[in-house]
Amino acid sequence: MESDQNTEKTLPLRLNPTKASQDAFFISVNLLKVFIWSYCLFWLGIA
Repeated sequence: MESDQNTEKTLPLRLNPTKASQDAFFISVNLLKVFIWSYCLFWLGIA
C-alpha cells in the first residue's frame, strides 16, 4: 500500500511540470519541427 501512495504523490509532479521544463519542452519540439521541415524541403529540392 505504501508504494501506491508514493506513486500518487509523484504523479502530479510529472503531469504538472514547472514552467522552465515546459519552456524547454516547447523549445525542443519547435527545434524538432524545424529540423524535420528543413530535412523534407532539402530532399524535395534534390528530387
